[in-house]
Amino acid sequence: MDTDYDDVKDVNYDGPGWRATYGGFWKETVDTVLSRTATAVGSYGSLQIFYYRCANCRGWFPRKRDVPSASKYITIDHISSVRNHYKSVGQYMDFDARNQWYNKTGNLRAMCNRCNSSKGG
Repeated sequence: MDTDYDDVKDVNYDGPGWRATYGGFWKETVDTVLSRTATAVGSYGSLQIFYYRCANCRGWFPRKRDVPSASKYITIDHISSVRNHYKSVGQYMDFDARNQWYNKTGNLRAMCNRCNSSKGG
């Protein structure tokens, strides 16, 4: 799933577990996954930005929000696919339980958009 997690999505849920989401990921989830990823500092024009290492191809990529014109950028990838989880048990879970699983940081890694898209499902 190629997720541009920098766009805040509106969620029509106002219960105790509500959080603003970034492409479905909670902000703290994105921050946690990226904080444990190898980083390098670079520049884009006069801005100093972080580059993150892809878990698959090992290349260095910026966040899309930092370099909007980049054709390759870092995304968040589910190691165990969302599709397989939904088919096996996710469809029987309530919204909060699915959201907890979706944002489980132990099942997430940083991956460039091309590697992430090539995985499928």
